This record gives sequence, structure tokens and C-alpha cells, in this order.
Amino acid sequence: MKEIPSVYTTHEIPVKPRQKMLRLETKRGCPYRCSFCSHRDLQKNKVYKHEQDKNFSELAYLKNKQVEKINVLDPIFNVGNDYLKIMQEIKRIDLNSIVSLQTKFEMIKGEKGKQFLDLATEINAYLEFGIQTIVESECNAINRYNDKTIIKNVLHELKARQISYEVSLIYGLPTQTVDTFQYNIDFLQSNGCENITAYPLMLLKGTELHEQKKRWKFVERKRGDFHLPTVVSSNTFSERDWLKMKEISDNLSLQNDAQD
Repeated sequence: MKEIPSVYTTHEIPVKPRQKMLRLETKRGCPYRCSFCSHRDLQKNKVYKHEQDKNFSELAYLKNKQVEKINVLDPIFNVGNDYLKIMQEIKRIDLNSIVSLQTKFEMIKGEKGKQFLDLATEINAYLEFGIQTIVESECNAINRYNDKTIIKNVLHELKARQISYEVSLIYGLPTQTVDTFQYNIDFLQSNGCENITAYPLMLLKGTELHEQKKRWKFVERKRGDFHLPTVVSSNTFSERDWLKMKEISDNLSLQNDAQD
């Protein structure tokens, strides 16, 4: 994406000294095909990268501005060939900002996985893992693969290294029940995860799951402050079941707030 200039170094978006938070992008798109997600390139299934010179100049600029937190927007940061170089640059320039990275468990393996964890301990990294579910039938229904063994091993490694992270789930997925939703939480907590967030399923137009509304007998209702259509029942859970899952999710949020 050579033609896209930096919105920060060109001052298209002004950055205040010691700004609380801003968003940064090093690549766009996702190589995976999760049926609920709108991040991927629907035609070519490609990931488009920004030039490293642009990435590095933005990091230097934001260091100079002493930004408190940088949320990296890449759907999966730790995929491809350049993410370790970006982390090495963050370390080299001694960037003090919290850097939030959308991370995939299954990519943390082998020598690159070790390097990733080493660098995450050396910079002010905050890792965000969107696993959505580890239940096999639910994973199959949304075209997703999660390796429980790798997840378990990485969770223990994160705790041993004292790396800050959170894991997010989705409730309202195809084939899901209250029990399977709770199973995800029990698995994570039993492996040392203390920061779990769960979001309700929303059907985004243009996604495969949106086209499968009839198949799963999804019912949507407008909820929340912004009245967004949210799946509240399907052929495997009732609206009452959905409310139970929402209550579980709300309790997780309360637990997270108590830890802060």
C-alpha cells in the first residue's frame, strides 16, 4: 500500500503530546476466512502491507509525542514476515507506549513464536486474542480452527513471562448453547487466563454468516445504546438462553473491572 501516506506524520490527523490513545495500521486484511468477519479481502483473500519505512517513521513520531497507548488495528498482527521487525524497532527506539496487538495463538510456535514472546516481554506489549470459541462444532460452523493444545501451552507461557493479555469470545454463535459457552470460559480460567471478554454475535452484511441466517434460524433484535441488530436466538439457543449468556458475559466484565 505504497500510495497511502501516513495520516500522522503528514499531520492529516493531529496528535497531541501525551495523547491517551490512537490507532495504527501496519497491514490490512486477513488470510483466514471466518464466516462472521468482514476483515478479509473478499475477492483475492490477500493481506496488504504498509511499507516498513512508513511503519518505522510513524513509530518514531509517536514516541516523540509520548502517546500513552497505541492500538494496532491489524486483524492478526503476528502473521507474515514483518511483524518481528516491527517489534524489534519498537524495542530499538525504546518506545514506552502500551502497544496493543491483535494476536493469534496458533502463530506462537517454533523459533518465530519464541522470538515473538521474547520481544513481547521486552516492549510494553498488550496482547489481544480473539479466539471466539474452542468448541469444535462451533469452530466448524464459522470456518475457524483453534488448537486447544497450543492455546493451553501459550497461556501458561504468558503467565510465566508475566505478559499482559486478554482473550475474547463471542456468544450467539451457530450450534452454541449456554453450556458450551461456559465451557470456553472454564477452559480459559483453568489455564490461568484472568481477563476474558465476551461479545454478542452481530451479523455483518457481506459476510458468509449473514447469508446463513435462515440455516441457523437466527433472530436479531436491536439492542444497546446504538440499537445495533444482535443475534438473540437460533436453532440451538432460545432468547432466554441468550440472556443467560449475556449475564455470564456481564459478570466477566465486572471481574475484569475489579482487577483494574
